[in-house]
Amino acid sequence: MRTKKFLLLTVALALQCICLLAADFPEEENETYWGNISEIDLNTRASDFEVNKAATDIFDIRVDSLPKECQHLAIASSCSEVTECTKRSGYYNVTVLVEGYPKSYLVECDAHTEGGGWTVIQRRQDGSVDFYRPWNDYKYGFGDIEGEFFIGLEKLYALTNFHGPQELLILMENVTLTPENRIVSAHAKYNSFAIGCETEKYVLKRIGKYSGTAGDSLQYHVGYKFTTKDQDNDNRPGENCAITYSGAWWYKNCYQSNLNGIYGSKDNILSGINWKTWMGYNASLNYVQMMIRRRRI
Repeated sequence: MRTKKFLLLTVALALQCICLLAADFPEEENETYWGNISEIDLNTRASDFEVNKAATDIFDIRVDSLPKECQHLAIASSCSEVTECTKRSGYYNVTVLVEGYPKSYLVECDAHTEGGGWTVIQRRQDGSVDFYRPWNDYKYGFGDIEGEFFIGLEKLYALTNFHGPQELLILMENVTLTPENRIVSAHAKYNSFAIGCETEKYVLKRIGKYSGTAGDSLQYHVGYKFTTKDQDNDNRPGENCAITYSGAWWYKNCYQSNLNGIYGSKDNILSGINWKTWMGYNASLNYVQMMIRRRRI
């Protein structure tokens, strides 16, 4: 359990975007997912994910205390390293060497899903945080780390380029239109994931092999730059996909996935949280969580 809350003082070293060509790492066979995806009761989901509804525009600055036997991990290099010792999910500081400079980040670590060691990079679950935001918000991150948030493209660039080959796991849920109000779940996993730096407009460089139950709605976006309502980097002439579909993503012309769309969108389903190969464009997903970790063979 969390034993104290304190202000975390960070010294921001300028991340000079000397873009390194990330090596193509050898692909391995797809791993087996943590279990069968099945329907779960809506009330169960609500109890599992109780959050502070008063989400803020900055991360809550809080860190879980480390057990005595894990004190040597006060400067851990990854969620995998710290959760292997603590055996629990939580909020921890991890330090990554970015072009020779140490960068310390507050992150949420998942110790249980499919073997654990995951760093949570994005979550949508209740619409408490506005995701229709400008470039700088997506660059530095926003939201409530205990609820809805986006980790920030600068951190995501560092974590996917200076921390070994990464894999990506996306968990999704949606309410079925039945009297029982059941929730169906699906996932998409990619055994490689990296984005470019800011001068490359945080281009989605690679995602590797797909496995899962949601279908592959991310491959379409590989090689395309990140677009927000105030930076049009997509491939659609004369139109900004972020404005048209009220989101921010690696839009092409325009999308097959839109996980930063409007939560609970009803007026325009195409502006919602969509994953084409699972629920199509006619359903805005109720829950999404994106996580990365160093790739496991």
